[in-house]
Amino acid sequence: MRWIEMEFSLSRLDVYRLVSSVGLLAMLVMGIGCRPSGSGVAGSGPASGPRLSSVTPIADRGDSQIRLRDVFRRYQVCSYYSDDAQVTLQNLDDRSRAGSTSAGANGQLGNADALSAPLRVQLNARSLKVDAYAARVRVNVSSSRSGVDQVELFAWFDEPETSSFDSQVMHAAWTAPSNSRLRLERLFVDEVLRSRLLAGSAGAPPQLEWLFADDPMSKLFASNADSKASFGWLEDGRIGREVLQRIEVTSDQDRFVFWIEAATSLIRRVELPPPMELRQLGGEWRLTVELKDATFQPKSNSEVPFAEQPSFRPISVDAFVPIPPPPPSPLIGRQVVDSIVGSGSGKCQLVALVPGAREQQAAVLRFWSQVLPTFGDSCSFDLIADDPGFIRQLRGFPSPPVTVYERKDAESLIRKLRLSDNAFVLINGEGEVALFEPATDSASLNRALAVVRDVASGTDVVAKIQKDYDTLLGTYRKELKRHVLPNRW
Repeated sequence: MRWIEMEFSLSRLDVYRLVSSVGLLAMLVMGIGCRPSGSGVAGSGPASGPRLSSVTPIADRGDSQIRLRDVFRRYQVCSYYSDDAQVTLQNLDDRSRAGSTSAGANGQLGNADALSAPLRVQLNARSLKVDAYAARVRVNVSSSRSGVDQVELFAWFDEPETSSFDSQVMHAAWTAPSNSRLRLERLFVDEVLRSRLLAGSAGAPPQLEWLFADDPMSKLFASNADSKASFGWLEDGRIGREVLQRIEVTSDQDRFVFWIEAATSLIRRVELPPPMELRQLGGEWRLTVELKDATFQPKSNSEVPFAEQPSFRPISVDAFVPIPPPPPSPLIGRQVVDSIVGSGSGKCQLVALVPGAREQQAAVLRFWSQVLPTFGDSCSFDLIADDPGFIRQLRGFPSPPVTVYERKDAESLIRKLRLSDNAFVLINGEGEVALFEPATDSASLNRALAVVRDVASGTDVVAKIQKDYDTLLGTYRKELKRHVLPNRW
């Protein structure tokens, strides 16, 4: 589930998904009251004691749906907001190995048990700054005497693995009535930027929806039968020394929990349902957005630093141009000499280092049981694993075409082919590498099947791969030239 279409969608869960009455005065003072010595409102208690931000009994708090809607309204009327937010996706099945590692450009889960990425936002009257995954978005507003503001947006990617998206910096400019609210759709007018944010583990920063949408999280409050959600109060939770109100929202199999500072209506944490693809893998996953240091009050001496411009020499463009995939692996065309590789057989051979984490094993077995029939007898498969129990299960596949090796018996081949967990190499009938894929999934195996068919038809696969890449690269350069602007830095 994501904040798709910049709204809270309770029915989504696809490749792109995830992390939208009391008047304002009542909302600001909700929960303020008295307690015996040692307790108090958030920020008012003694440093040595708990900082309580929720003192109103749950039974006296009123309707949780109305309260949550009013929380979003508080964001709508603020003139300043800042946080140091981070999204974390964690596998809870193996806590002894769980830890935080940096996410890739899209915040997608790799082989680690947990990943984290920034989702930081800072807003004031003249600017907006967003650090979301690898994306960096900066909006600056300049006033004029004519009652019209000049608005400029700059965006780039802080992403070494793609040379910071080939040094592109997208620039857009428009005018707006003075002192008007920034329009959410303006922030994501660029399709590439929007897609990259939505592809992150929690989607686009939810704070942007709360701050700028005309009707924040409208799908959350929809009353139609297809998207009806239930709201309820949970027992208060604690982050550090602060006690926070918690509101649970459920729909079908999805569950969301908002952790709210009662006195200010700041959301300090959001618990989100994990991505559907991870649910299908099995195991227990946790997805949270921690809104550290969230505040509606400017604090210049403690503000989170945001880079004002990219650290590389930029190429200014009026729209991001998608970059081509990485160049073909230098392994392509290389002869492989190893006892496991049977050269001269005339048949392709796929060598895969199979991930064996316990929570993934059932899904891996299902995956390969679906894949193997699509290749027929045109290819043999060498699967390498290191868990004895998992190896026994893999050996339940028919042999031929499948041969299963213990990792210790295939270390030499793993080094030669530079295999990491979940990677595979396709070797042609002459013992030459015809394809290298760093991740085994439906898309990469479809490419492997196409190469197998090319080999069977007598195509020079190595030359074809290089020619296809050169064509992609040429197309990209022409398109980039079409969108280049005069440099602003």
